[in-house]
Amino acid sequence: MQLFALINNAMKVDSKSREMWETSMEGLKSLIRRTTPSSFAYICEKNGRFLSDKMDELACFAPGMLALASYDYGPGEAEKYLSLAEEVLIED
Repeated sequence: MQLFALINNAMKVDSKSREMWETSMEGLKSLIRRTTPSSFAYICEKNGRFLSDKMDELACFAPGMLALASYDYGPGEAEKYLSLAEEVLIED
């Protein structure tokens, strides 16, 4: 996924890579949960068929990946990816 995001602006990527990227992004979006009442967004872990309400330590890279992805979309879709990146960004 990161390779697609990094090279996409430099050269045309084949349709299979783009399809894999889109499938991965849909999967990622399905793992986003929000806490109540604060509506804090996080990416939960998936273990087989089960979702665990904790965020893996490597999920910290997801906001950057989403922000990079936004460069390849039109204004409407780009804003969705940037907004999602901001939501899951964890700040101390």
